[in-house]
Amino acid sequence: MRMPIYMAAVVAFVSVANAHAQEATEEKLSIDWDSAKAAAVADAQRDQSGVEKFRAAVPSGLEKVRVPVLVTGTGPVRAAPQVKAQDTSYAAIYLLDRDATLSIMGTALSIVVTGGDATPADVPDYQAGDFTILDDDADAKSASQPMEADYSFFKFGAAYTLRLSCKQQGDKRCLEPDFAKSVASSLVQVGGSPE
Repeated sequence: MRMPIYMAAVVAFVSVANAHAQEATEEKLSIDWDSAKAAAVADAQRDQSGVEKFRAAVPSGLEKVRVPVLVTGTGPVRAAPQVKAQDTSYAAIYLLDRDATLSIMGTALSIVVTGGDATPADVPDYQAGDFTILDDDADAKSASQPMEADYSFFKFGAAYTLRLSCKQQGDKRCLEPDFAKSVASSLVQVGGSPE
């Protein structure tokens, strides 16, 4: 049995029961570039200020990434990001208030696990998203260790993860999906191309 497991920008490898009997291979995702290009035009018109602000902070280099590059527009995040891009993936990192960090990671690759007891996993589109608290034992940690949460989704056939890291205990951005959903709905496309 084949099981696609999608990851954003080489984030983390998925461990599954019977890992010793499974193989993992990397495969390209099928990107809908026609829809991505149409969305880029619409985003530039809908959120011109957000797109221009991003382009002023990060002037070039994202047009060669082979995944639609999504970043925050004029939504809940106003900081300028640090951006790292590779051939088929990118990460945009934002420093937020109250010692929190937002990373937006996108990739055109998937890890496919075969063998063992692998079962297909559904990852929703950006409107539904999948919110996961990564620090499920956060209560046992010291106050100096950050809490983290991921919001994963697909858009244009590419896989994305919004990772939130919160240093202040009780920061609802890392405990509830509302902030991640508001960021996901504010994303605008600013780069990427099929070749």
